[in-house]
Formats: sequence, C-alpha cells, structure tokens
Amino acid sequence: VNFIGVPLAGLAAFDAWKASGQLPEALSMSMLDEPVVGETHWLLLAGVVMAVTLCLSARAKSVTETEVNLGRQHEGAERFRAGPLSRALVRGWMAVGSRMIAPIPTRLTRRLAERLLPPPDADADERPAFDLLRASINLTVASVLIAAATSLKLPLSTTYVSFMVAMGTSLADGAWGRESAVYRVAGVLSVIGGWLLTAAIAFATAAAFAVVMRGGGAVAIAVLVVLAVARLYRSRQEHRQRFGPAASGSA
Repeated sequence: VNFIGVPLAGLAAFDAWKASGQLPEALSMSMLDEPVVGETHWLLLAGVVMAVTLCLSARAKSVTETEVNLGRQHEGAERFRAGPLSRALVRGWMAVGSRMIAPIPTRLTRRLAERLLPPPDADADERPAFDLLRASINLTVASVLIAAATSLKLPLSTTYVSFMVAMGTSLADGAWGRESAVYRVAGVLSVIGGWLLTAAIAFATAAAFAVVMRGGGAVAIAVLVVLAVARLYRSRQEHRQRFGPAASGSA
C-alpha cells in the first residue's frame, strides 16, 4: 500500500498487453514512458487499508514502539544489543564532540546541559517518551519533508523519514546518554540496514517469482500462494513470541 504506484504501473502494463492481443514477449513497454494515471477507487482502497492497518495491526504498532523506544528522553530497558560498530561510532564522535566544546567556556556548557535535564520531580515511569516541544518538532519536520518530497514526485519512505527525524532530535537534545548511546546507535544501524536489505531482497524475490510463475503456470502460482500464506502465519507466530500476547491482533 505504501508503494501503491508500483503495482498500479504493473496493472497498467497488464491492461496494455491485454488490449493489444500480442504475445507478452512481443509487446513493447513504451507505454510506461508516459505518466501512469492511477484509478481513484484503487487509491481510495489503498488509503482505507493503510488507515485500518495503522489502527489495528500490532506489527505496525511495534514499528512505532521501536521508534519511540530509541528516541525516548529517559533511560530504560534497551531493545538492541551494542556491537563493535556502534561502540566505535559513539567513541569516535564523543572524542570529536569533546574537542569541539573545549574552547567553549565551562559555565556556558554547564548552563546548556542544565536546560536538557528533566524536571526533578518527574517520575521516569510516568514521563512520556517525548515532551511537547520535541513531539511537535518531530511531527512538523517529518510532515514538511514528506509533503515537499511528495509534491516533487520523489520516492520516499514515510516511516524512514519519521524515524530519522525522531533520531535526530533525540541526538540533538541529549536524550542519548553515555550509557544508552551505543544501544540507540545499534538500533538505528539495525533499522537502516534492514531497510536497505529489504530493497535488495524484494528485487531478487520478485525476479525469482516471475521466473517461477512463467515457467510453472497455474501450478507454480498455487504453490507460491500456499508458501506465502504459510510464511505469513509463521511470521505472525514469531512476532507474537517476540512482542507478547498483545501482538495477536497483527494482520
């Protein structure tokens, strides 16, 4: 649904072939050189699916929980394990930061650090992950970037933009302390690496599926559907084991 343009372009290509009456390998895809106009009912249906999923899917909620957990302003249980890369990055940038603030008067750095401290009477268990200022910055900056890129017809992941904005504000306002920074950085690297790998895996898997369906016909399609359903069920079970009974509502 998030990349609805890709399947709509595929549907347009299929409709063009169906209307031509030619063999699939003989049809030129020059029609895709022109802008593909999406049909309104498909776009509305995709929007409804996305809205319902965001409200009901435990898997979608766990994505939000991961973002909030990595960007929260107070200490707590860390979900990701620190690795050599995250430790090296934190160590290196802490050394750079120490050199950059060395010329700044100690009194000024102390006053700046005090402005980042939470209120003394705030309970860590009851505090929200973000204060109102950082929450408003996260929403505003992410919305502006998404709207600007969309108006320029640039492809982007709304989840990726929202995630990186939250990580940037967390880093800037001192939410990542010395003890938690390595775990937060490890989480960011894990998420970014997962997105990059997803693109390569999706490309290779789509190519493999196309070859199998072309060679195996209806039988191959039926087998792939069964495998997809089985994999979705297995993924749902793994998600429940990882995040607990609350994940039972995942779609």
